[in-house]
Amino acid sequence: MDRKMLQKPRKVFVISVSAYFGLALCYVFSVIATVPYPESIRALINQPNHSLFALIVLPWAAGLFAISIKPEIFSKKYIFGHTILLIILSIILLLINADAQEKGPPHLPFQLQHPNRNALQKSVQCAETQRRNVLDDKIKPEAAISGYKKCVAANLGITESDVQRFNGTADFLARGSVVAYVDYIYTASAAMFGTLYFWYLFFLRFSRQSITPQMKDQLLLVYMFLLVWVPTRIYSIWHESFFSIPDVGHSLPVVGFAGASSLVLLLLIFRPGPIMIVVSVTQAVLSSAVGIIGIINPSYFRLLGTIFNDMNIYSFLAIELAALLTLMAIVSQYFDFFNDNENQNSL
Repeated sequence: MDRKMLQKPRKVFVISVSAYFGLALCYVFSVIATVPYPESIRALINQPNHSLFALIVLPWAAGLFAISIKPEIFSKKYIFGHTILLIILSIILLLINADAQEKGPPHLPFQLQHPNRNALQKSVQCAETQRRNVLDDKIKPEAAISGYKKCVAANLGITESDVQRFNGTADFLARGSVVAYVDYIYTASAAMFGTLYFWYLFFLRFSRQSITPQMKDQLLLVYMFLLVWVPTRIYSIWHESFFSIPDVGHSLPVVGFAGASSLVLLLLIFRPGPIMIVVSVTQAVLSSAVGIIGIINPSYFRLLGTIFNDMNIYSFLAIELAALLTLMAIVSQYFDFFNDNENQNSL
């Protein structure tokens, strides 16, 4: 993306949305191609960070952010800032590398290479049985995790510790499935986008760039979209951990609370209109509440887990469609989909 490209906001918007939507679709297709139906659909429903957030929310955030970028960002006089960005992006990639996977929820069966489709299906069914037993209060989450690891290890011909984590990059490449590879690529891309967003806020502040009221609302809206990742990821970890929050998951509620606090701070800095303030504060409160519940008593999510576990594909698609239409209505307030106005970036 360069100065000339930024003069065509509609093209920039479409390319940005399509890029992240395409990455999310790659993950969806890899799960569908790997996991037998209907377990594949159930797996996607219970990973809202890879379905609701990745397919719907993040692409719109990327598109809205792209049209907020000022051409001045490419000026050679900001080479120092660009160097700092490259260093930060490199650090982010190291942090999310497979070497950092020291603890957390057990891997999903389709994240591991499997000898044949039958072995994978048995592993997936074993996981579903253990989760149903937890929902029906027949066993505790700890017992479900233990039973799951034994079952998957027996079906895939690996050790129970191998179900829990990868032992470094080499092990990840050797034992990870195509789904795991696509997951890593998507996660890295999403993390880099989040990093670029915060770097851009600092760039605008320290380079003393002029920011129009519309751009302020756009950037604030992007942050609100990014914050949706926190509750969807908490739910995903909770589900993968058989309806419990492991040690690694406890950091996410803290991140959620910090993110909500940052949103309130951005409100004070950007000072948007009254409607944006109401929506932003509401989201901040809800995100904090989800994080606090995740720390104090994650069993309160049990009803939500039951609903998602029993949901059919049509209900799920209805939720996705409702979310899509809602975000389209919101984004349309800040971007004209049908008017490629060359002056839009300067509004």
